[in-house]
Amino acid sequence: SVDKVGPGMISAGVGGEIQGMELHHKGAGSPIAFNALEANTHYTLTATEVKNLNKHSHFMFRFISDKGEVSIEHNGKSSYHGNHVKLDFSTQDVKKGKYTLWLKIQEEDAPQNIGILVPVVIK
Repeated sequence: SVDKVGPGMISAGVGGEIQGMELHHKGAGSPIAFNALEANTHYTLTATEVKNLNKHSHFMFRFISDKGEVSIEHNGKSSYHGNHVKLDFSTQDVKKGKYTLWLKIQEEDAPQNIGILVPVVIK
């Protein structure tokens, strides 16, 4: 299935599904815009209304430049809070500019997975 989860955001899933996403500075604060990322900063991305993924999922994210170059890649373990999934990431060593944030949430031993593309700007 393919869905829109916000302005310019696309989600594609096999067995899994999300309804929306929010971005916060890690630890606290109100939601911030995806075009307001700062270099060398830590963030938490929250996928909301997650369906059909279990608590043993992992995630991967990449910042991809408009030239198709991968600036950073990171793997981690998803943190579940009810039907929300929190993913911590940083913009450490990512230069200022426009990127596509590519996210994948995948179950460890099952075919369910979700891929998300988010246009972002790092200032």
